[in-house]
Order: sequence, then C-alpha cells, then structure tokens
Amino acid sequence: MNPETLKTLPEYQKLSPAKQALISEIVKDAGNTSGDAMLPLLLKAQSRMKAQNIQFTPEESSFLMTTLMSGLSPAEKAKFELLKKFMKK
Repeated sequence: MNPETLKTLPEYQKLSPAKQALISEIVKDAGNTSGDAMLPLLLKAQSRMKAQNIQFTPEESSFLMTTLMSGLSPAEKAKFELLKKFMKK
C-alpha cells in the first residue's frame, strides 16, 4: 500500500503519532520487500516497537497485518498467514 493512501484511512488516523510513524515506516519498508523477506521485516518492526515502548491493540495489529497483506500475491499471502500464526506463539 502506498504510504500516502495509508494516511487517508480512518484506522490510521485514530492512531497516536508515534504509532502512525511506525506503521508508515513499516509499510514503506514492506513496499520494497517480497513476501519471502517479510519475516525479517516483522522482526525488525517488533524490535522498534520494544525500543520505543509501543504496543498495539489487537485491532491495531489486525489493521497493520491487513495493510501489509494488501499488496501481496495469493502465494505470498499464504506465507504471510503462516508468519502471523508463528508470531502469535
């Protein structure tokens, strides 16, 4: 998803400025990443969240995951779903 399009979404606009900045950066990085490289991207995002003491609600996490999946092919989406399950454990 285009970061500018992201900024127009109501879910994004409800976030705190710190969460908006983090999600914008993640979406920007994801735009340059194939589905196969999504795990390192998500792990990097988790470390940034911990470093900045940011926690997402389940709704915010769902919004982020849906946003990241929007530009993936069906095969990449399937891989991403597996990553999501792995990250929940």
